[in-house]
Amino acid sequence: METPITLRFTALCDASNWNSLSAFHPTWAPTFYAPGYGLPFATRITGAQNNTNNRNTAIAYSFYRTFQGLLPRAAEVYIRPVLVQMGLDPDYTSRTNLTDPRDVGNAAGAAVAAYAVKDGYNMLGDIDNPDMPQPYSDYTKFVPTNTAYKLADITRWVRQRGVSVGRLGAAPRGQTTPEQGRLYEATTRG
Repeated sequence: METPITLRFTALCDASNWNSLSAFHPTWAPTFYAPGYGLPFATRITGAQNNTNNRNTAIAYSFYRTFQGLLPRAAEVYIRPVLVQMGLDPDYTSRTNLTDPRDVGNAAGAAVAAYAVKDGYNMLGDIDNPDMPQPYSDYTKFVPTNTAYKLADITRWVRQRGVSVGRLGAAPRGQTTPEQGRLYEATTRG
């Protein structure tokens, strides 16, 4: 996986976990809030239900649901067995009872996964070419100021030159994901 994709995946899973924990704190707002995706939680879990076991359960479900939304096959192979080993039911998908830590985790994970599909990263590859989707393809038409061979502006990013291509030597890397600085602009166009 490319570095920007790995970092995005890690950030989304972390945000989902933190968002599930926000239901256990009286004033904590979600770290990753996207209007219309079910956050923040109006109901807070308090009293005896606010314990380490319930918080861990919420985190486990939120991580699994986020992972399912981003990498469904990997979630089934790697995360599902962990939930089973923890004594949790991976097939439990309810998100309606937000006093139940399982529902809180499912809601947080589903909200982040739903947002990730439309966050401009072109995860499904359907922004620029819905007929032939290419996941994470760059639709922003970004052209760097500097090339791997010519430095036009020292204050701007310089493309890496030495990517090995076997005995043929090295070739400059191309744009593999959407330009991050233009994601918001691209997703808010009318």
